[in-house]
Amino acid sequence: MIEIKPLFTKQSLKFLLKETKNLKNYSLTSFKEKNIIHLYEMKKNLNLGLIIPSTFTWKRIIEKSKKKFVKFLVLEKKFIREKKLNEIKKKIYFYTIKDKKLFNKFSNKNLIFENI
Repeated sequence: MIEIKPLFTKQSLKFLLKETKNLKNYSLTSFKEKNIIHLYEMKKNLNLGLIIPSTFTWKRIIEKSKKKFVKFLVLEKKFIREKKLNEIKKKIYFYTIKDKKLFNKFSNKNLIFENI
């Protein structure tokens, strides 16, 4: 999973695609929806994900999950216990899990962890 942090220009995104063309299994994620839209316009079959900050409401998360260019969502770990996750029909990942107890408790979920 490659995370794109700032808002990139189309030229920078083209360069990124050129650099990643030899990779086989990867996905691109960003907090900036515009990055994902531009990547989708350049190459439709990319595995693109949108990172959702903890400040989003459920209504806004559901709205973003319905976008055609979003293949999966990456949610803040505070959403891991939410029952409403069943409403989202796309794959969901949770970031960043740093605690081994939390990792073991939710090991059946798609977790992104660091320093375990």
